[in-house]
Amino acid sequence: SASAALVPLGGDGGGDETHSSASKTGIGTAAAAAAAAAAGGGGGGVSLEPWERFQRSREVEGVILDVGVGGTGSSRVPFFDLSSTAEKGRFRVHDARGFDPSSMRRVAVKKEQERPCGVALLLGRRPDDDKVAPGAEQVITVMFDRSFRVPSDDDDEGGSGRYELPFASQAGAEAWWHRNKSWLLESNPVL
Repeated sequence: SASAALVPLGGDGGGDETHSSASKTGIGTAAAAAAAAAAGGGGGGVSLEPWERFQRSREVEGVILDVGVGGTGSSRVPFFDLSSTAEKGRFRVHDARGFDPSSMRRVAVKKEQERPCGVALLLGRRPDDDKVAPGAEQVITVMFDRSFRVPSDDDDEGGSGRYELPFASQAGAEAWWHRNKSWLLESNPVL
């Protein structure tokens, strides 16, 4: 069975260029057009931010599966960026090239009672002459501690010593992103 996936083109490592192998697998023009749109194609010259490209990739995966190609899901676009390690999973929200390097800083995300939740953010300020959000501070990258442990749901107040690793899998990190992306995408997020 043929499979279709978005694959990176060579480029400069920024990841802005993608193309779909959909046209090579014969899945039809509708799915190929959806794949091109997800990759930022389709005219207009609009450059998509990394989070937008990821979201569109997921939408295209749904279109491709609806057309009856793929089936196993093994060709899903990974949630973690290629710069991720066994210890840290990274998800790029914005292209770092659009930020003042001297303004970049890391901030740990805290849960209630000021406890860390295993997530850190790389923040940066856009230059004052930026066309997107002049002078705004925005999240550039979300970093997940893949070894972060939380007590298991069936643990009675820490008695059993059982823990879960919520970000060991890309699926757990992606679920966290979807629960929190509304405030992560805001300019000048309150932390």
